[in-house]
Amino acid sequence: MGPIHAISTCLRKYVDFSGRAGKVEFWWFAAFTVVIFLPAFWNDFQFFPSVSTYVETETVSKNLISGEVTRTTETGLETQFLVFKVTLGLSTTLALLLVTMPFAAVSVRRLHDIGYPGWYAIVALGIGFLLQSATALLLIALALISPTLAATLLFLLFLPLLVLPWLALIVMLAWTFAASEPDTNEYGPNPHEVSP
Repeated sequence: MGPIHAISTCLRKYVDFSGRAGKVEFWWFAAFTVVIFLPAFWNDFQFFPSVSTYVETETVSKNLISGEVTRTTETGLETQFLVFKVTLGLSTTLALLLVTMPFAAVSVRRLHDIGYPGWYAIVALGIGFLLQSATALLLIALALISPTLAATLLFLLFLPLLVLPWLALIVMLAWTFAASEPDTNEYGPNPHEVSP
């Protein structure tokens, strides 16, 4: 399967979470996703690159021997990069809307191809990050009530929940490299044996 065929298949099966997708189909669409996002990020970066502040710094020094006071003024731009401005730009949002559903669908079909249920992808990619967010909000609320309790729970709850989604993502990534089940499985025929 070539890149054009793989990408068009994934876009055609926009919300089709049934069936199987081979390694080649998955990875060509993953490459397409990167090709879509890089220009989108770049475009947003060009329009919202940073916040620049004109800074004037004055330094006052006194010579201890002569008692002479010297004033030095430096001017320049101080730039602070804002990640959220880049990631929430219009181009990135449109790219996200374009590829989120087909990427989720091809991920589920890829798991089907190796014999795993598709909901593993949802667990690997979604629930862990939702747990992180909920835990962070809980810690913020607790910090207002008891900073000591919040600091303790940070180490007991948040740090493990910080690691778990990334471990799930690594497992999901490893599964995408796995070989297809050779014959028909419960999710359908082997995509390598089916003619387009």
